Amino acid sequence: MKKFILASTVLGAMALSSCSVSINGKEVVNGDFDYKKTRTETLNIDPENASKLDIELEVGKIEIVYGDTKNVDIEIKYTGNGISEEKVSAALENAEITAKVKDKTVYIKSSEKDFDNRFVNLTADLDITLPSEFSDFVIESDVGDVRLDRLKGSFDISADVGNVKLDSLVGAFKINADVGNIDCDNLTIKDDSEITTNVGNIDVSVESVAECNVEISANVGDADVDTQGLAFTEKAQSKDYVGKKKEVLIDDKCTVTLKADVGTVKVTK
Repeated sequence: MKKFILASTVLGAMALSSCSVSINGKEVVNGDFDYKKTRTETLNIDPENASKLDIELEVGKIEIVYGDTKNVDIEIKYTGNGISEEKVSAALENAEITAKVKDKTVYIKSSEKDFDNRFVNLTADLDITLPSEFSDFVIESDVGDVRLDRLKGSFDISADVGNVKLDSLVGAFKINADVGNIDCDNLTIKDDSEITTNVGNIDVSVESVAECNVEISANVGDADVDTQGLAFTEKAQSKDYVGKKKEVLIDDKCTVTLKADVGTVKVTK
């Protein structure tokens, strides 16, 4: 993550500058990188009776679905942008996603290889297909969107910079985005859950709920819940000059607390 921050800082300064910069004899104007290359890779991992997926990704998108497979199938697309073909090619050659199985967990993470990534932007997008036996998900993304479709289990998702999109998931949820929107469609909430963002909007629609407590909180942004026809009653509501809070009981089972320090809170059906 430090490498990315350093590179982003330099590139950001270049982008804001009105003057051109000469790097290794090449003129770069406003951070405009001329060279772009991609490389694809496929990994097929025998899960060895694993039921937990643990992902750590620095920069790139993550998409996960169940499929008709006995393995963990990972499609990887590496993309490099840089000031020269030589630097981009070197970055792509050294880029690597590793996968291993340990203690009934499949671990997927960005490589720790050390190479000169100055003036190169490198991303690794993951498209993952799992056997339906997987029911425990831990995902950490530094920069990039996370999308999960039609999965079941417990979900612990952390995205530093990026949007989180969940569609038709069943289970318990701990979702956090530092900077990014969280969009949850047709959730079936089975246990206590927490969905939070520091900067971004939260939109949640529920398919069904169990007896549980759910906290939905946006520091800077709106927090909205759509019960999609399920009855709800308002238990409490408060607001000050900026912050707002609402507590509702959905389907006489699930207590949902919505908070927004700077933004609005809303429940509809």
